[in-house]
Amino acid sequence: MQATRAAAPTKSAAPPLAVRDGQLTKEALMRVGLRLYKRVGYEATSLRMITEELGITVAATYYYFRSKDELLVAAFKRSLENLQMAHDSVSAELSPRERLWTFVHLHTRMQRAESVTDRQPYGASQLITSVPADTAAPLIELMRNIRDRLRNIIVAGVRDKSFDKVDPTATTYAIFGMSQQINYWYQPNESLDMNKLSTMYADFALRIVGADPIRNRAQLLNLTAAATLDENIT
Repeated sequence: MQATRAAAPTKSAAPPLAVRDGQLTKEALMRVGLRLYKRVGYEATSLRMITEELGITVAATYYYFRSKDELLVAAFKRSLENLQMAHDSVSAELSPRERLWTFVHLHTRMQRAESVTDRQPYGASQLITSVPADTAAPLIELMRNIRDRLRNIIVAGVRDKSFDKVDPTATTYAIFGMSQQINYWYQPNESLDMNKLSTMYADFALRIVGADPIRNRAQLLNLTAAATLDENIT
């Protein structure tokens, strides 16, 4: 008697019922995944942890993501893309000095907006060393684009002499490092909330490049406050 060969599994043509009903979304998976990763790191984060928090099965995630790696990379990509769009929305008519200030304010704000005390310094830089190179490649390219954006602002400021003649690459990494170190020490409190800290760091960035300070920050603060930003990232 000839054995019956099992049919190969196929990807569902429609999302799970819970997705169609709006109880589960790709956005929710990325948000929960990113939050858990930032708290416990890559090894400890699992699809089971993510789905248990959302009250669904692991199988339901496969409509959107083939693996934990793919989910986490997508979550960080979305956050960095939101940073780019947010800065684009406020910086078109600004001078290099104002573009630098708004960029650093937005980038700093993204580092730690959640009022939690157990967040650890797990960011995109750590993730790309944990996942396969082909999975990490789109995120690495986007991170490079973000660095190029900051570097181009610095180059423009040096060119129009509103900045000192600083080395653009060294200055770019110095400014990024300043913001990214927040996760190692900052705890939200009333005397220094994220908006105050972001303003402080934006002012520091201008000092690094030798630019004149922003005397009236109200307009720039209104611009950055109105920008759509995923404050949950690197």
